[in-house]
Amino acid sequence: MNDKEREMIGLWRFSLIAPAYQGTHGFPSNRAFFRSLEKMELKDPVSGEVKDYKAGTFDVWLSLYKRKGIDGLMPR
Repeated sequence: MNDKEREMIGLWRFSLIAPAYQGTHGFPSNRAFFRSLEKMELKDPVSGEVKDYKAGTFDVWLSLYKRKGIDGLMPR
């Protein structure tokens, strides 16, 4: 995976968790918001493959973003 692909994935992950970070999702909690994302079919921005994610994954991404910024959301 090249740097551009890593960046695409990091930005895509941020686009998913941004409403939780900004508090703009309209759900009673981040957990409820993440559960709504869990029900969606999400397409990987690089491979185009549809992937299923658990609510806990989004929670981890939010935590990584808070600690490391966008770099924390990029695959290694």
